[in-house]
Amino acid sequence: MPSDRIRRIAQQFIVDVEQATRLDLQEELKRLVDGMAQPQRSATTASPPSSKPAKKKRKTPPHCVHDGCVLPHGGPGRSYLCKQHYDERERAKKEGSAK
Repeated sequence: MPSDRIRRIAQQFIVDVEQATRLDLQEELKRLVDGMAQPQRSATTASPPSSKPAKKKRKTPPHCVHDGCVLPHGGPGRSYLCKQHYDERERAKKEGSAK
């Protein structure tokens, strides 16, 4: 009967799939236990390994870079000068360009 034959083929297919799955799991477990396998990351969270070393943190001066000044600076936008010395420099630039 054809339905019995189809049933037997389907059952044999199920058995074959179960055996193949068991073998894959056994191999994976063996690799993990032996320490040969690296933990697998999913494609969505995987990132390529970095070929460049990590950037060093930029060291900024603790205060104004003008000689003898200990006031806090205004950061890179003000060339690490305090407000007073930055304003003096800007005034000097304007006077120089006004001539």
